[in-house]
Amino acid sequence: IASANQHLLYLVREERACTQDSVRHLTLAFKLLQQREKWLHHFELARNNVLPEHAEGTGHKLHYKSFKVDVPYKCSVCDKFLKGLFFQGYKCENCGGLLHKACIGLRPCAGRRHTTSVSHSSSFTNGTHFRHSSFG
Repeated sequence: IASANQHLLYLVREERACTQDSVRHLTLAFKLLQQREKWLHHFELARNNVLPEHAEGTGHKLHYKSFKVDVPYKCSVCDKFLKGLFFQGYKCENCGGLLHKACIGLRPCAGRRHTTSVSHSSSFTNGTHFRHSSFG
């Protein structure tokens, strides 16, 4: 039940992205519009990290990965190190390439099994939509 001066953010997963026992709808309520906009922005940033927009049409089937920190890994495109401790970059299931997010669109997949879509994650899918509304 919405009350006056309440700002809602709806997270809705499409039917095809759901399993029988998965959560399909999530509603977040905020007192301030700025809070809702900040959360919406961060959800969109997270989704774009898991499913980079510029990966479409490259043939890469990407997985957002954390690599072992005791071994240095390099990007298959720019040959620079994948930096950080967690989620340093992406690995393509088709070509086996390791990529920085910024390098994904620079080189199409050279793997044998091409695909036109980015792989689905259990956290976010192409079927996750954000909707919002305000009352009051």
